[in-house]
Amino acid sequence: MIWLSLVALFSGTLLPIAFSPFNIYSVAFILPAILLIIWLHSSAKRAFWIGWLFGLGFFGTGTSWIYISIHQYGNASVPLAAVITFAFCAFLALFFGLFGYVFRKFFARYSDAKQCLLVFPALWLVFEYLRSTVLTGFPWILLGYSQLTTPLRGFSPIFGVYGLSLLTAIISGALVLLATKQHRIPKIIAMLLIFGLIGSGWLFENHAWTKPTATPIKVSLIQGNIPQTVKWDPSYVLANINVYKHLTLDHLSSHLIVWPEGAFPIYAQDAAPFISQLSKLAAHNHGNIIFGVPIRDDKTQLYYNGLLLIGDNQGQYLKRHLVPFGEYTPLTSLFGKAMQYFNIPMSSFTPGPRHQPDLKVQNIRIAPFICYEIVYPVQVLNASSHSELLLTVSDDSWFGHSIALMQHLQMAQMRSLEVGRFQLLSTNTGVTAFISPLGKIIQGSSIDQRVVLTDDVQPMTGKTPLMRWHYYPVIGMVLLMLLAALFL
Repeated sequence: MIWLSLVALFSGTLLPIAFSPFNIYSVAFILPAILLIIWLHSSAKRAFWIGWLFGLGFFGTGTSWIYISIHQYGNASVPLAAVITFAFCAFLALFFGLFGYVFRKFFARYSDAKQCLLVFPALWLVFEYLRSTVLTGFPWILLGYSQLTTPLRGFSPIFGVYGLSLLTAIISGALVLLATKQHRIPKIIAMLLIFGLIGSGWLFENHAWTKPTATPIKVSLIQGNIPQTVKWDPSYVLANINVYKHLTLDHLSSHLIVWPEGAFPIYAQDAAPFISQLSKLAAHNHGNIIFGVPIRDDKTQLYYNGLLLIGDNQGQYLKRHLVPFGEYTPLTSLFGKAMQYFNIPMSSFTPGPRHQPDLKVQNIRIAPFICYEIVYPVQVLNASSHSELLLTVSDDSWFGHSIALMQHLQMAQMRSLEVGRFQLLSTNTGVTAFISPLGKIIQGSSIDQRVVLTDDVQPMTGKTPLMRWHYYPVIGMVLLMLLAALFL
């Protein structure tokens, strides 16, 4: 029926308000429950269509900021930017479509209780994980992020964001049973699950899984607020760099000063004398500076999006997880000529090595990430196991004043909560922030302001349960749920 298709589309369109900056977390339970109710009365083919419409609405609003990047900063016309954005959302919506098809094709004959409490949550997580990995993955606004401010957040250091997605989907399934099932036992089970999960999460909500190590260090985060329209303009290079230089001179008492991604709008090799001078200045004050800069390997003629650590300590980090079509062009034989139409600077990078030396400041090991990398739960989890501090530099000015800025911040908060580490988040135009091991903002900046945030940051040691067990318990839960539905 047409009206059910419209309900699915509308439900998906509203689901992003569960995430930052809106944080109406209750819709993360209600709207997937509506999708599930429709699916329970659909054929496999219709479930695919319903799921695709739900996904189209979800990504159409949740990732609408892609249009800004393509049109405003990628030099694409309004129609072309709209078509590309629609195609991107339509592709991502296929994951929800396939979810619905598999759900009804292979599990329709099982009881409503099994479908709601076992199959639906398990498959939700399976397809969410596939979306995070297929074709380099797009793990943006996973369902679990919506619970960052609820008692379920207590499970984050135990099961991570994927585990939170599973628990949120279980509660959605339980709500469907409460709303539709007439028998008493399924309703009792559903009630116990809802209150049991929320209550258990509340018990762990403020539990400290990690502990302080060494002494705090004084850190300054510089938000230069360089407009994207002039950042890569050659005539503004010196002026842009001097913005950061002058702000740095006022905070040389800090042990570490952090500039954002691409703070140097030229290759590091072309600014070697200036960087050397800056390094000597930092070392003279027994401090360090970290900044984002494109790096060229003159031997291999390969180009990287990187970080340089200068001053008392030296080091570099090369971004490993690049943004397709933004930092490199996949399938150049197919898309190479088309990408020449867009005006995207520094879009021919090479991914850095998987294993790179730690960045160290005063013997504190720092796990560095550049922009998009912080949204990959597994990558951050692996890198955090041998660090005492997280560092993320970004340039979210590519997304204008859209919801992407707060979504990105929310995902960074989740990473700190998962691994129990302080995080330094430095961005060009906002939001720059100090994030606590409990995923809370200690100090944050406004958008479109030139500002320096300074605070004492405590290195942390120890491992959360998620760091010890990785996602194996969550994988085990999903397998057990599917097996229970099939064989019990």
